Amino acid sequence: MKIKRTSLYSSIKVEGGGTTVAGIREDELTSFLFHLPPLSEQKRIVAKIDSVLAAIGH
Repeated sequence: MKIKRTSLYSSIKVEGGGTTVAGIREDELTSFLFHLPPLSEQKRIVAKIDSVLAAIGH
């Protein structure tokens, strides 16, 4: 997963911890606010992705 928002990535990097691979606990992750488009826009995006995948045979 690639996180594009620098501030979110920095927060996760600072909060993350682990012995071999940096990680983040579920309780830490649930404290972040993720801005999502309205449900109608999400459905439009999914429909477009489905349409494109169908057009290329996936």
